[in-house]
Amino acid sequence: MSSVRLVVCGAPPARRIGRLVDIGHARGWEIQVIATPAGIDFMDVERIEAATLFPIRSRDRREAEPRSARADGIIVAPATFNTVCKLASGIADTYALTVLAEAIGDRVPTVVVPFVAPGMAARMPYRRAVRALHAEQVSVLMPDPSGLGPVPVGPLSSTAQDDAAEGFPFHRAADELTRVMAARRPQSYGLHSDCG
Repeated sequence: MSSVRLVVCGAPPARRIGRLVDIGHARGWEIQVIATPAGIDFMDVERIEAATLFPIRSRDRREAEPRSARADGIIVAPATFNTVCKLASGIADTYALTVLAEAIGDRVPTVVVPFVAPGMAARMPYRRAVRALHAEQVSVLMPDPSGLGPVPVGPLSSTAQDDAAEGFPFHRAADELTRVMAARRPQSYGLHSDCG
């Protein structure tokens, strides 16, 4: 059984993260959810914790708390502009970003699925961040097959955002992580720190 972390940022698709949990369970994954400070407000915490049998982590581990099991792969979905840019820049000012920063350095297979407004996706800092993550072997799923297209997953209007959230590519994210984990075996990868 593969141990997979789902890192959830504060954007409308986070309301449907239970779908990705279900997809992962159907693939035999043990799922643990990590939320950014904004991400946790979008989720039904009780429902997700009941489904995964693990508490959602959004802060550093206290000394008395057990460490998390090693991760075989990570999906960041939805990934906001802020998280994508900070992750690529090496900024680790939240628990989620610290876990991701270490995992990428440890070469844990990582898939990032952005949900970013068009104006923000057109910015050079974001486009540079996507390129930087690709250079570190992070799979960033973009609508454009080149991986660098300016058309983002998330539109601007709230109605359109809800529509895009409904069609958010959770299955595609799971497929990509399955592919990347298979390509990197037989080596084993893990999260060695619980950031605290």
